[in-house]
Amino acid sequence: MTGKQTILATLLLLLCFSLAACKDEGAQKGQMPAPPVGVFQVEAKDVPWPSEFQAQASGSRSVEVRARVQGIIEKRLYREGEFVKAGQLMFQIERDQYEAAVQQAEAQYVEKEQMVGHEAFTGFARSILLQILDQLWRQHI
Repeated sequence: MTGKQTILATLLLLLCFSLAACKDEGAQKGQMPAPPVGVFQVEAKDVPWPSEFQAQASGSRSVEVRARVQGIIEKRLYREGEFVKAGQLMFQIERDQYEAAVQQAEAQYVEKEQMVGHEAFTGFARSILLQILDQLWRQHI
């Protein structure tokens, strides 16, 4: 084969391949069928509106409650969501801790009162003793 014949054979072979690759699109066997479609009549009628909804609600006003003292809460004196007034008791706390502190303070008060009483008596006795000594000293002079 000559150079011209080789080129011609190659072109002929390429033409055959390109013609074999061209097929009719409608004649393909692997084409997907059209999906089934439902058909119905449209008519106007009243439909019930659902009465339950999922949502989160928040109050328009919120109040921060802070404790003035520390303690263990024994009882809550209000119901959740109930209105409360200014100054209304809201919690009852354990009394033991505070009763013990009051008893301790009373004991310290009595102790200090006795010390002051003793010091006052001692000071009074000392002043009398100094007066007696002063009188005795003047008598000897």
